[in-house]
Amino acid sequence: MSSVDGEGAFASAADGVCPFRLRDGLPPLGEFTIGADFADLLVSEATSRRPRAVLEAGSGISTVLLGHCMQLWAGHVYALEHLPQYAQLTREWAVRHGVQNITVIDAPLQTHVIGGEQWDWYDISNVPAIAYDFLVVDGPPRKTGALARYPMLPLFAKQLGPSPCLLLDDADRADEEAIVRRWQAEFPQFRTQRHQTQKGAVLMTAGSAS
Repeated sequence: MSSVDGEGAFASAADGVCPFRLRDGLPPLGEFTIGADFADLLVSEATSRRPRAVLEAGSGISTVLLGHCMQLWAGHVYALEHLPQYAQLTREWAVRHGVQNITVIDAPLQTHVIGGEQWDWYDISNVPAIAYDFLVVDGPPRKTGALARYPMLPLFAKQLGPSPCLLLDDADRADEEAIVRRWQAEFPQFRTQRHQTQKGAVLMTAGSAS
């Protein structure tokens, strides 16, 4: 497991390495951002799995942390953000911390039809058509609609690498619990593991590297 201290040091025991030290420390973690325990889990999973391409629903502190991790093995993070001000803020954080392997994609919410149902989710027209090893789901916000984060897996199931994983934040909420149940029913190849973080987290893995 990894840990964040008040001065921006971020250390991980994954593979026995200490990945990076943040230049200016982290913005406050908690209610309106990922929690420190989810940040620990995110960095631990990333550094142990070493994905080449990460696709993130939502952007922010997690994007910068992932970018730091991915620099260790020349990976890249693509983050979808529907609010231009938050997309720009994430880009500014990336510059401040010297992280260059991040692409924040301006992705306003639009209607997608999945299984005959309509969903308001990110515009994916500018998402690179590559294989993704790691999906991080921390958006869109719950207020955008019921089961707002469900579309991530069905929309990108055919763009996943051979041993993909998905990490979902806020997994203790009723909507996220319902989303996980739908994913489990529709994608039985994934195995599910719950983590007891402040807001709950679910890790779903498939293939040989689970």
